[in-house]
Amino acid sequence: MKTFIRFRMAAALLAGIILLFAADSPAPGAPSSSDILRMIQESPHFSDHGDADGVVWLRESEYTLKADGSMVRLTDLVVLARKDVGEEWTRWSFPIPEGGAAKVLSASLYDPGSGRLLSPVLPRTGEHEGALFTEALFPDLQEEFIIALSVEEILPKMFAVEDFLWVNETLPLWEQKVTVNVPAGMELFVESRGAGEPRRARTADGEQYVWNIVNSPAWTGRTLKSDDRGYISFSIRRGAEPLARKLSALEGMLVPEPPGAVKRILSQSSPLKAGQGAIDWITRAPSLPEHFPSNFVRNNIPSEGPWSDWEKTLLLYRWIRSAGWESRLHWLTAHPFGEELPAPAGAVVRPVLELS
Repeated sequence: MKTFIRFRMAAALLAGIILLFAADSPAPGAPSSSDILRMIQESPHFSDHGDADGVVWLRESEYTLKADGSMVRLTDLVVLARKDVGEEWTRWSFPIPEGGAAKVLSASLYDPGSGRLLSPVLPRTGEHEGALFTEALFPDLQEEFIIALSVEEILPKMFAVEDFLWVNETLPLWEQKVTVNVPAGMELFVESRGAGEPRRARTADGEQYVWNIVNSPAWTGRTLKSDDRGYISFSIRRGAEPLARKLSALEGMLVPEPPGAVKRILSQSSPLKAGQGAIDWITRAPSLPEHFPSNFVRNNIPSEGPWSDWEKTLLLYRWIRSAGWESRLHWLTAHPFGEELPAPAGAVVRPVLELS
């Protein structure tokens, strides 16, 4: 008997307060009021996209490696949204890694008819069950509105410029720009689909790769297969060995003892009932709020939920063995890895647990 398990986070809400404050000048590089006015004139509206609840007018990402080995990721986002747009577009949470940072540089709401600033949004930094995060929550002040968001993340101890990005989102994406600054003496390895070739230029510090992608249709997500979804995967490291070490560390990480309820389930005389009971229990266990990344894993997984999808998988992977089951972890990736291909951690879609 073999069973393959994957988890989907249940919807949950974090308590939060939306704070509005007087208008301030935008952060350097963040979309300005004049940028918003230009996009209103040049970008597609709902009349061009049928029943869509939103249109991503701009998603811009830039990557830079710092001297201390940390990677800086700057993200600018502009979304034309209807009141019913999914929470994943109005509630943005960014985990703060240990030794790193996540800072919302600018967050504002605009009127799509006039380009008038409706209100800046004050981000908040909080903690949820040991998980530090910064978030911005955009209220639906009217039937249609424009979300403008600019974020800086500092990811410590990366020692590489790398990431994985989907070209297609759940909303139509009008303009996407990806800029990767490669230090001098290093090479960038790329695997992509539907993104075209990057423009390359020499800089004072090395080389810059720039992708410009226009008019990407929405992705429905109705299948596990990602064959129809475009992506960009890049890294200054090639081959899967560095990633394999990370995944191996996850498989071997210490996990807490199961709670009393799980211990009682696992101690049943029937291994079949014990294992199935443990699967049912952890599937129903509280999950971190849906706007947390599903691949979020704390250095010390707490003994009680809520947990992320990946944390649930890692816990069951270890706990179920005490009921006499064998467990193996597999890692579903968005594209094949090879000796000459990049293997950024973001290209791992989810862990899949094989039980027998």
